[in-house]
Order: sequence, then C-alpha cells, then structure tokens
Amino acid sequence: MSIEVLESVIGKALLDTEFRNLLMIDPETALVGFELSDTEKARLINSNRQSSIRQRESLGEPTSKE
Repeated sequence: MSIEVLESVIGKALLDTEFRNLLMIDPETALVGFELSDTEKARLINSNRQSSIRQRESLGEPTSKE
C-alpha cells in the first residue's frame, strides 16, 4: 500500500466527518476512488473493524450480538 494513499485516507477521515462515518459504516463505498488493491482495501477494512472493537471494549460496550 502506498504511504501517500494511506495518508490520504487517514487525512480525509480526520477532516471529513461524513467520510469518517461512512468509513465506519460502509468502508467499501468510502474507499471508492482511492487507488487500493483488493488486498489493501481488505487490510484497511479489517484494521478499521479491529479498532472499532477495541474502542467499544474500552468503553465497556458489547462487541457482538448475544
């Protein structure tokens, strides 16, 4: 994954609330237009999900439906 593309995704997520929300809810759609391979997209999406789980755990929120 090119550092420039990764920085672009991160920068947009930091500055654009709507993009950040879309990235959390529908990362496939959010990443359209970024020059990422399928593998790179999968890594970003997986990383995003893991971060979301860790954040919910730190807040004491459930991480899966029971």
